[in-house]
Amino acid sequence: MRSLARLLVISSFLVAGCGSDQTSFSNSKDGGKTNPDAGLTGGATSSGGASNSGGATNSGGSSATNGKGGTGANMSLAGSGPGPDAQSGGSGPDSGNAGATGTGASSNTDGGGEPDSGGCPSGDVNVGGKCLKANAQACSKDTDCGSGNCVGGTCCKVACTAPGACEKLDGTTCQDGNTCTYGKQADGTADPQCDTGDKCSTAPTCFDGACTAGNPINCSDTDLCTVDDCDKATGCTHTPIDVTKPGNACDDNNVCTTDTCNSSIGCQHTNSDGAKAGCDDNDPCTTDACSGGICVSTPKNCANLDDACNVGVCSGGTCMAQPTNVNGACTKGLTSCDAGGKCNAAGTCVSTGNACGALSTACTPCTTGTNCSNNRLCTCAQPSPTDIVANGVCVVNTNDCATNPCGANGTGCTDPTPNTKNNDFVCTCQAGYSQKSPGTACTDVNECASGNPCVAGTCTNTTGSYDCTCASPLTKIQTSSGPQCACNLAGTYALVANTTVTYPAITVLGVQTTEGAPAGGLPTVAWAIRYNTVDASKGTVTSETVACGGSTPDVCDTAFGFAHAQYEPTQVFGEPGMLGVYPTITTSLAGVVPGGTYTEQPIALVSGIQLDDPLGAWPACAECVGPTHPKGSSCTCPGGSAFTITNGAQWLNNPDGLGHLGITTFAIPRGGLLTTATNPPPYDYTEPSVCPRLSKPTGTYGYAEFPGLATNNIPFRAYSWHAASRLQSTFKVDPKATGESISAQCAMTGAITGPDNGHAKSEARVQGCEICSNSSSTTCVAAGACSQAQYDSYDQLAQTQQIVSASFTLAPAPTGVGDFGATLAMTDGAAKVAAINKACGLVRAAYPAQRK
Repeated sequence: MRSLARLLVISSFLVAGCGSDQTSFSNSKDGGKTNPDAGLTGGATSSGGASNSGGATNSGGSSATNGKGGTGANMSLAGSGPGPDAQSGGSGPDSGNAGATGTGASSNTDGGGEPDSGGCPSGDVNVGGKCLKANAQACSKDTDCGSGNCVGGTCCKVACTAPGACEKLDGTTCQDGNTCTYGKQADGTADPQCDTGDKCSTAPTCFDGACTAGNPINCSDTDLCTVDDCDKATGCTHTPIDVTKPGNACDDNNVCTTDTCNSSIGCQHTNSDGAKAGCDDNDPCTTDACSGGICVSTPKNCANLDDACNVGVCSGGTCMAQPTNVNGACTKGLTSCDAGGKCNAAGTCVSTGNACGALSTACTPCTTGTNCSNNRLCTCAQPSPTDIVANGVCVVNTNDCATNPCGANGTGCTDPTPNTKNNDFVCTCQAGYSQKSPGTACTDVNECASGNPCVAGTCTNTTGSYDCTCASPLTKIQTSSGPQCACNLAGTYALVANTTVTYPAITVLGVQTTEGAPAGGLPTVAWAIRYNTVDASKGTVTSETVACGGSTPDVCDTAFGFAHAQYEPTQVFGEPGMLGVYPTITTSLAGVVPGGTYTEQPIALVSGIQLDDPLGAWPACAECVGPTHPKGSSCTCPGGSAFTITNGAQWLNNPDGLGHLGITTFAIPRGGLLTTATNPPPYDYTEPSVCPRLSKPTGTYGYAEFPGLATNNIPFRAYSWHAASRLQSTFKVDPKATGESISAQCAMTGAITGPDNGHAKSEARVQGCEICSNSSSTTCVAAGACSQAQYDSYDQLAQTQQIVSASFTLAPAPTGVGDFGATLAMTDGAAKVAAINKACGLVRAAYPAQRK
């Protein structure tokens, strides 16, 4: 199954893992319905009844209905009106109580309302032979009263039919039978009798029976640019504000503002700038102008008349120069030949003397020329060397450098004070010489006195230089600062890289199928032979390196109980195509001594492929490698989208002599047997595997070819791959780091760094593979080349391995390797291949790897 497949190319891994993200969903629903509560409220309310007032009077007999009365009695039906002869009726509309019995007598009045009993009872008057009620007596109708006026149930002298403003007939009574007291109109009633014709207030209304004035009306028209007022005869007036007239409502009395009016926001005052009428302080020595709405008076500027001898002032509006600073220093009008100037009483700057000094006979202003100094050419009284010109002044000659005091080893002399001080000259000296102090000649420097410029070895001072004596294994080299002692790395060396890698376990559908690396990772080893050539004149070492193979850890397949491992045949490392795996590099030997440092340039250890830029972009997939995909062309990887290639790549054809593109790597077959006796791996795989590492069941796993699952989901087993790999790294030694050093024999132990967060970075691409049949035998029965889908399944596996630490050892090659330079110089062929692989075998044997 593809998820178990891992491909390890020297120290490059291809690892695939899979997993699934599960998303859970939940559904909820709310049910039920809400019924509104219904209720009935209310009922019928009935109120009221019938009332009768005033009653009807029956006399001389019995009442036709409801009650009885004696002869000559008065009766009222359900009467409610006041009266001495009335009684309250019953509760029903047709019920009544008998009234009091009258006397049946008559009375008269004298026509003037004054009572004249005329034989009538007290309180009555005789009017026309009839006894009628006198004024102030109770009555029910006008005919009851001798005056003929029944007002409010009382006989009144007057009729009370002319109510005044805010008075009404309803509710009118007659006080004492003589005076009308009218009813009051309801509060707030508008009575025309109250209107005064004032259009600036609302209509007057009644209050407590009297007229009250109305409220002032609102004459606002919402136009802020009108003056709102009211005329009692005509009503509201709206007079527009005329902002052109002084004293208008928007006039802020400021000449530096422009007054306007906006109907929505009212008066506006915009600041004005510049000269405005009215902005004037009447001072001719000032300039008056509006600025930001303010009248500003600025004094007239007469500064153009200022100089060291005058100050500009204004008088009557005119600028004039006023002399000042009499006898003070000045420069106006002077030339470079004037020693200085002073102001006179007239404000003129006058010279104080010749700038060339007292020893000068003439001075001429200048700008260029050999003898032009400080823009003047001086003529001295006595010519050089008696007098000299120093900084444009004739002085007595005290130039120390005139006699070349620095000596034969000096290359230059400078006198910083040629006219004021002796023996303070400064020398420029040849290499190896120095001036110990100003005023002294150049003398030899003892380079050995402070520190050791040789770094190691013995320093000997020489005239103008020094020399180094270097004991073996050091040799003298030349650097930009002089000779040094450095490790003599010339000759044949073994280069061994120990690397620790980690990779994750593979899990399929939540079940682990392949163990990951244990905590801390798994160690691997890679071997190489390096031939160094030292150029002492340049202080460098040039290294040619040949790879000798490397180890890979076993992959523990816990799903099927097998171990999977790979190897590259030992004899392929002598093939010409394999010799270019390591680039030839040149490294400085300066400081490379026991206890010192060593750093090589970053390299790309490339095998099976050629890149335009070995340190550039790695091919995204095998399909984008080859002559049809040069730099700048477009390519599309399986399942991806088109992109532009930035680093062209070509497969190496048969670099290991096994007849395929790229480097061929073999799987360990079932049973752990070697493929052939002449095709061995770097070390023996016939011993049992170390699997499983983590689960530790009884026993160990046997070896088997790698399982695979192509994109068509058909399983297969592979026993070889044709691939390319790249390892980017840098070799360095830092004596401050633990375990890193350059020994007394100039053997090195250091760290391998790189671009993957400070670690070396490995990458791989698979160009093809060969498969086994499905035979269950312990040996692989070849079934031919893999299909495109099969080797694509390996090429597309994620490279999840990581190098977490790496170190190297560079030491003289073991005995028997001999002069590897002579081996490299051999003509390509079987003899050279055999010689290289024999040497590689000795290196691997000297630094054996343990099964991991």
